[in-house]
Amino acid sequence: MRAVILVGPMVDEYEVVVPYSLFKAYGFEVDIASFKAGEEVVGKRGVKLELVPNKSFSELKADEYDAVIIAGGYAPDKVRRDENVKRFVREMYEKGKLVLSICHGGWVLISAGVAKGKKVTGSKGIWDDLRNAGAEPVDEPLVIDGNVVSVKTWREFDHLIKNFDKVLKAIKGTSG
Repeated sequence: MRAVILVGPMVDEYEVVVPYSLFKAYGFEVDIASFKAGEEVVGKRGVKLELVPNKSFSELKADEYDAVIIAGGYAPDKVRRDENVKRFVREMYEKGKLVLSICHGGWVLISAGVAKGKKVTGSKGIWDDLRNAGAEPVDEPLVIDGNVVSVKTWREFDHLIKNFDKVLKAIKGTSG
């Protein structure tokens, strides 16, 4: 199994490190993707990520991954503008792969065109955007709606960890 975490400047550091560790613990190979492979990323707390991106957004192919993790913070506002990201997330969704959005990651769901008709949680700061895109914001720590899974913020990672077997079942064709 293979996953990729989408990051950019001002990403929430916790929302990279915890999912990275969780997916690795479940046997996934995990890539980190950003605008440019090999370029260090500084998070919203001013911390330089030790997990340097090994992939650029332009290299991502849905057939090569089982899961995409959209890390939050303020990075999604920039990340969602990249045409490669929108294409990749949309293809992952259409192929029934796991699309995991954390906090402000819902902005990427919106821009990729996969939020409409979905129940999604995330930072309350993006709820108007979710509604305007046709999604239904839900005030829960973890929401699973088909293959779209969302976590409200990093503070609710305990729910993601406790329910990870259910999250894995959101991947088409897996038994979790």
